[in-house]
Amino acid sequence: MFIVGSPIAAVAGGFAEPVIVALVGFGIIIVGGILLGVAGMTHRNPLPPPPPIQRPPTAPGGEGRPMELACPNCGAAPRNIDRFGIATCDYCQTRFLVR
Repeated sequence: MFIVGSPIAAVAGGFAEPVIVALVGFGIIIVGGILLGVAGMTHRNPLPPPPPIQRPPTAPGGEGRPMELACPNCGAAPRNIDRFGIATCDYCQTRFLVR
């Protein structure tokens, strides 16, 4: 409205220079955009903090040595452990939860 309507009304009414009215309209749009941008930046939700680092489990009576994982089906070592704590056995391909 300020960009198109105000200059037309200004010329028709003869009360202001159309270029000045158009520049005021542009200024209002620019200031409004800046204010909306700044307001949007202040209301962002921060990410939650990362979980604390945990020490690996130790064997009972193992004097602080890490406990070795073994497959509950055959006793072999797991091939890999995914990010959800699911391990896959190297030997029998059994999947089990590591806690």
